[in-house]
Parts: sequence; C-alpha cells; structure tokens
Amino acid sequence: MRFSRALLASLAFGFLTTLFLGGIAWGVEVESRSQAPSWGPEEAAAPATNASLDLMKKMEFLQQEVQELRGKVEEQAYHLQQMQDQQKKLYLDLDKRVREGNPTKSPTAGITLDEGAKPEQAVSDPVAGQLQNEEKAYQTAYHLIQNKDYEGALVAFKSLVQNFPKGKYLPNANYWMGEIYMVKGNLDLAAQAFNNVYTNYPQHPKAADSLLKLGYVEYTKGQWQRSKELLSQVKNQFPGSTSAQLAEARLQKMGHEGHI
Repeated sequence: MRFSRALLASLAFGFLTTLFLGGIAWGVEVESRSQAPSWGPEEAAAPATNASLDLMKKMEFLQQEVQELRGKVEEQAYHLQQMQDQQKKLYLDLDKRVREGNPTKSPTAGITLDEGAKPEQAVSDPVAGQLQNEEKAYQTAYHLIQNKDYEGALVAFKSLVQNFPKGKYLPNANYWMGEIYMVKGNLDLAAQAFNNVYTNYPQHPKAADSLLKLGYVEYTKGQWQRSKELLSQVKNQFPGSTSAQLAEARLQKMGHEGHI
C-alpha cells in the first residue's frame, strides 16, 4: 500500500509539472505572437510599391537625359552637314573652272592684306593674341575665296604663311593656294602646294584632299598612269572618305575616256 501511494504521488507530481511547464511555454508563445508586428496585405505591398516608384523615376530621368543628348547630337550633325555642303559647293565650283579652263580674274573685294606687315600682338597674352590674329587672317582669306576673288585670296594666304610660318592654319592655307593655282592654270605651283600639305601634315584632314588634287593635277597634265597611281592611293589610304569617292569617280571617267 505504501508503495502504491508513493507511485501515485510521483505520477501526480509529474503530471502537474508537465502541465505547469506546458502552460509557461504556451504563455511565452502567446506573448511573442502578441508582440510580433502583424503585416496585412497593404502593409506588405508598400515596400514593393515604393521600390517600383523609385525605379520608374530613375528611368524617366535617364530617358530625359538621353533625349537631351540626342538633341545635341542632331544639332551638331546639322551644323556639320551645313559646313560640308558649303565646302563641297566650293570644291565643285573650283573643279568646274579648272575643267573649263576659265579662271576668274575678278578685282579684289576690298579686303587686302599687307604681306610685309606683322600681326599685332596682344598685350595681356601674346600667344592668345597671335592665335586670334592668325584666325582673323585665315577667315579673311577664306572669305575672299568664297567670293571667288582668287587673286585677293592668294595674296591673303601668302601673307598668312609668311606671318605665321608655324601657325595652325598653315596646312589649310597651302591647300587653298593649291586650289587657286589650279584655277589659274599654274599646275606646277598647285602640285607643290598640295604635296606640301600631304607630305608635311599626313594626319591633317586636308591630307586626303591634297593627295586627291595631286591626282587631278596629273590628270590635267595628261599623265594618265601617274594620275591613276595617285587616285588609287587615295582609295587605299583613305577608304570610305569623300576624297576616296571622288578618286573612284575620276578613275571611272579616265576608263570611259580610254586613258587607262
């Protein structure tokens, strides 16, 4: 009997302990659940919505930047096309006069340069002043050639070469002197000017045009083989350029004429 009572007491104690511990655990779990934040559907979707809005704002900003850059590129392309069209028109006019053998000998347009005069030097910045004087001299000469005043332009370009022997416009000045000499029929002087540009300034934008015009000079002289060599060199050395296209056109013309 004593053993049975002890056993029953032990079992009762264990059962009560289990209930007590289980109640504690259940209470802790309930409390933790009550303290944990509850996320409803709207609250859970809020972070995702904010992230989407931020991404959309960034995309709109980038699209705006792309549109602004595209507008600037189109504007620059328009100005470049205008310059190319103007220069092409001038080339065609000069070539036409060379082919017709009818150079214009018009009086000067009233803008002359004294070949012996030295450019004024800026007091504050001599280098900047010299660059400004050189650019002004080049623009004056170029204006004359645009107005088909070739005699006045030749004087102006010679003055520029004399006054600025190491200037940035020296290749351009020599090139345009070569063009004027071709119009005047002075083929040897034209070849000398074009060769000066191509030989001494091979990386200059006028190098391809100068080599092309050397081919034109030989064509005008009737040196068909030499002209063919120079024009072919333009195509090989400057592929895809306007000069290469003009060289191909002249080679085809020579072929139709039976010269090559």
